[in-house]
Amino acid sequence: MLVNYISLYRKYRPSKFGEVIGQDVSIKILTNSILKKEVFHAYIFNGTRGTGKTTVARILAKALNCLNLNGFEPCDECYNCKAIMNFSFPDVIEIDAASNRGINEIREIRDNAKLSPLKGRYKVYIIDEVHMLTIEAFNALLKTLEEPPKNVVFILATTDIHKVPITILSRCQQVEFKRVDYHLIFNHLKNICQKEGINIDDQALMYISKVSKGSVRDSISILEQVKNISDKITLEDIFKIFSIYSFELIKNYIYYILDGNFKEVVSIINIIRTNAVNIYNFLYNLNTELKEIIYYYFNSEVIEKDLTKDQIKFYKFIINKFDIRLIYELLRNLNSVLNFYKNDNDYYLFEVQTLSFIFNLSKYLKNKSSEESSRDSEFKSLDTDYQNKEKIITNLEDTKSNNILISNNILINQVNTQESKEIIFNENIGKEYTKEYTNEDTKEEVKNLEVDIKNNILNLILDKNLQSAIKAADKVIFINNSLVFYFDSSKKINQTYKNLIKISKEKIKNYLLNKYNINEIVLVDDSKKKMTI
Repeated sequence: MLVNYISLYRKYRPSKFGEVIGQDVSIKILTNSILKKEVFHAYIFNGTRGTGKTTVARILAKALNCLNLNGFEPCDECYNCKAIMNFSFPDVIEIDAASNRGINEIREIRDNAKLSPLKGRYKVYIIDEVHMLTIEAFNALLKTLEEPPKNVVFILATTDIHKVPITILSRCQQVEFKRVDYHLIFNHLKNICQKEGINIDDQALMYISKVSKGSVRDSISILEQVKNISDKITLEDIFKIFSIYSFELIKNYIYYILDGNFKEVVSIINIIRTNAVNIYNFLYNLNTELKEIIYYYFNSEVIEKDLTKDQIKFYKFIINKFDIRLIYELLRNLNSVLNFYKNDNDYYLFEVQTLSFIFNLSKYLKNKSSEESSRDSEFKSLDTDYQNKEKIITNLEDTKSNNILISNNILINQVNTQESKEIIFNENIGKEYTKEYTNEDTKEEVKNLEVDIKNNILNLILDKNLQSAIKAADKVIFINNSLVFYFDSSKKINQTYKNLIKISKEKIKNYLLNKYNINEIVLVDDSKKKMTI
């Protein structure tokens, strides 16, 4: 015989103020108003889903009508408290504004509010998702909120306070419900697991805490979804349920795409498609890993306590291997499509963004040397459970590479053609590599290494006149801390643009100060005659 099952989020819903987690300020405001007997006639609770708005509204309704109030906490034992918890108390009325949003429903509330409470001290109206009311309904509610009957309290709850008219907001005391810190959610879930006898790894529990995005209800719902998958729930079990596949796949993707190993990247994309991986979840977790890598780069001590040993090992490896700005470019590239996903099995956007990054990277990558290819074959997985499935680099000797790596114009080549040597300056790692040349073929090779950064600096300069002048240039090269503009002297208007750049040299330097160290600005006409400003 089946027994009526109570879901965990209902079973562990707080029944007293002291049981609410992560909303200390809001609870303090409400409990002090009860202790001082200064209860406001109308409150509006604002916050994202699962942060406790409706729950606290019910607790407040109990506290206002409890027959044995203990300070500010309801007793949960008297008739009024039990009736409120069973939704049978006549003086506490809950309304869903999403399905009762018209003027007639609000008129009924307005008329009934004039009647005295039947059994309690206060008649409490809890209107959930109040922003869904029509304009006419808000107008009907306005007068009641402005001059409410005695012993009537309105509690309006909303996830979108910007849709509530200012006339309503000005007549309510606003109470903000913030997203709950994932550490608090983790401890709360751990307590529930102990009471329910759920055997789950801390790593899996921490993942649930983070992926719930500050919603306690969502975190408990996720826990309930995974609790019956196995006797000992692991992080991999959660990945299977949500079709994320594994962090190992994410780590492989991060390494191989940054390394320019496009053959392996295509293999990973094929794994994602053939295993029907939930692409939104995969992409969200992939971006989270990239974000955490960047955070770890800037301040490892702050976030290290929340990372696993494998994550720390992987982050250190990626940071030592690749430039941090390249990692950010990958994050920016992939994050740009995350909000466009409507179908969890539509891989098109993800694949196109991957290809976009690959081709931006590959334009400036030379073919790997045989030495690098042999090193690739020695790469091992950082996670021992997946050594036979996928590849990840663990230990790589930090060697200097002669390849020129540019993604979205991050790395700039510097060439000195006046001396008998080629200087290539890697702006990201701050190193110079010098190569001697002795014949015309080598000189031609050096010439071809010049990189046109016109489009790059256009994104940094806000002045529209300067933008027009720069667009008129044939190309813009950054050489030896000099910014060189090449103009077609046959066009008369170019002389005006040359003069504009000449008088605006300091403004140009200021715009580009964060990215380029410019000593001088040079103009070059068709005959390559330099005019130094």
